Amino acid sequence: NISVDEGSQADYILSIATADRKRTLLATANNRGRIQLWNLQPCLGSTAACELLDRWTADPQAIHSVALSADGCYLASGGEGGKTMLWPLTPKGDRSAQGAQGQQLNRSSRSINAVDIVRIRDEIFVARGGDDRHVSLYRTSELSSTCP
Repeated sequence: NISVDEGSQADYILSIATADRKRTLLATANNRGRIQLWNLQPCLGSTAACELLDRWTADPQAIHSVALSADGCYLASGGEGGKTMLWPLTPKGDRSAQGAQGQQLNRSSRSINAVDIVRIRDEIFVARGGDDRHVSLYRTSELSSTCP
C-alpha cells in the first residue's frame, strides 16, 4: 500500500499511469483538475515516503485520464473541461520549464474520458476518446522536452 496523494477527503484519483521504460515514474490525476508526478523509488520496499516530483492544476475541472509515453518524456491528459493536453517532461520526471503550460492539442465541448500517447522518433501521437463518442488522433512534432 503506497500512499501518494496529499489531497483532502473531497479529492479522489480518477486516473493513474506509469511509463514502460521508467517504471518508478507515476502520474495521477484527480477530480479537482490536479496532475501529480511521483518518483516511487524511495517507497518501494521500505516505509519511506514516495517523492513528489511535480504537481499542478491542469484544469479547473476534473482530469479523467492521464497517460505517459513509454520513455516517460511526455504526459497526455484529458478531462471534463474538454481539453486534450500534452506536457513535456524532464529526465527526472517533472514538467520541463519551457513546456510548463503544456500544449493544447484539441478542445471539445464535451468531456474527454480517455487518452493514450506514443512517441515514435521525433513525433508524438495522442489518441483521445470522450463523451462525443469519437476517437481522435493528434500528431505533433516533439516539444521542448529535455528528455533524450
